[in-house]
Amino acid sequence: ALHTIERLLEQIDDQPTLAHFRAWISNRLSGQLAEVGYEPKAGEVQNDTQRRVALVDALAAVAQDPEATWQATLWADREAANPASVDPNLSDLYVATAAQVGDKARFDRYVQIYLQRKERGASPQDSNRYLYSLPYFRAPGTTPAIFDLMDHGTITHEAKARVLPQ
Repeated sequence: ALHTIERLLEQIDDQPTLAHFRAWISNRLSGQLAEVGYEPKAGEVQNDTQRRVALVDALAAVAQDPEATWQATLWADREAANPASVDPNLSDLYVATAAQVGDKARFDRYVQIYLQRKERGASPQDSNRYLYSLPYFRAPGTTPAIFDLMDHGTITHEAKARVLPQ
């Protein structure tokens, strides 16, 4: 629901309300995320795992809370170095959030990670999270780069439906 509200405010270009909405999310949820943290704890209940995912999504992806996006970017970089080092429930979210705030250099790095993992025969989950994160980039030059990747066959026909923004 928070993503839907965010998209509506972005579509009508109501920046003051969007900023207020994001601040409201940060104020309301940052304490809860501090409780559960950014990584699972040994023996924690499934409810805390699911709560963490929802809180990171709300604070990092929607609210664009500086601490949450910074943490998501750190965890995304850890995942890039070693996919097993990050909770699989959070890997996609961390990678997509880092893409959302990332620059063209991160975009290019994500394309390379996708291609390298695909070439090495990594699991689809480990490689495709980078492919599916490409539409989240907002940095200048990234949208035309997606179309170039499609034109050159780097992004296959089957993947285009997942990569093209809705």
